[in-house]
Amino acid sequence: MNAIKAKFLTSKNFAVIGASTNPEKFGFKVLNWYINHKMTVYPIHPKEKQICNINCRANISSLLDELAQNKEFQNEKPFLSVSIVTPPKITLGVLEEIKKNLDTKKTLKGKEVVCWIQPGAENEECQSFTSNNNLDTIYGCVLKDGDGVLEAISNSKI
Repeated sequence: MNAIKAKFLTSKNFAVIGASTNPEKFGFKVLNWYINHKMTVYPIHPKEKQICNINCRANISSLLDELAQNKEFQNEKPFLSVSIVTPPKITLGVLEEIKKNLDTKKTLKGKEVVCWIQPGAENEECQSFTSNNNLDTIYGCVLKDGDGVLEAISNSKI
């Protein structure tokens, strides 16, 4: 059991970057995994208004700003868990956007964002960026590993 996976799945807020309206795509499947587990999830998509009857945010910055203004989440650890299901070039931009937000916005000072980069969404450049910038990151598939992690959490085997 990986402690970072447990930390990721104990968040109260989840985002899926690369969420999709197409049931055949992993962005749809990952979003539905969170919905089926009754987790608070926010689809991130630059063009869609809603996916699975949930309002989309256009980018991760808008969601971080929204959550930072909600007093209910001020002391949450992690503040936000983010699943990324995008091509590697877009993934790198998302990681840079997360890091920039955490470094420059006073409302996000001390906040922790954990990323779970799904298979095919990463490359060496993404891995180097997360390592060099101390971003807590998981590489692998939440669809494959998530249920086991949740079971371990519920059984307190962590």
